[in-house]
Amino acid sequence: MLASCLLACCLHSCTILLHIFVASSLGAVHAKC
Repeated sequence: MLASCLLACCLHSCTILLHIFVASSLGAVHAKC
């Protein structure tokens, strides 16, 4: 149970980091246009 909770927390934080990375990349692209 604890392992699955830690895994879920890791996936959640990784997803947030991925969204931030994608958002900043899109922001940079929009700034160029």
